[in-house]
Amino acid sequence: MSKRQWDVREFDCPEEKRKATLVVEWDESDGRTVLRSICCDNPRFRGLDNWDCGWSCWDEIKGSD
Repeated sequence: MSKRQWDVREFDCPEEKRKATLVVEWDESDGRTVLRSICCDNPRFRGLDNWDCGWSCWDEIKGSD
């Protein structure tokens, strides 16, 4: 049986030079923790300007489980 966990975390965002608030969803199953989803509050994700985030926060996110 899997167990889901959600965390709200703040990171320094070099792409936007601001604090970013992320909702991170983890799934724990069979002794493993797997990252399932990330939702960032960066307003550029809501636009249609084809902006591509480099997700420079990724190493910090995946190391924080």
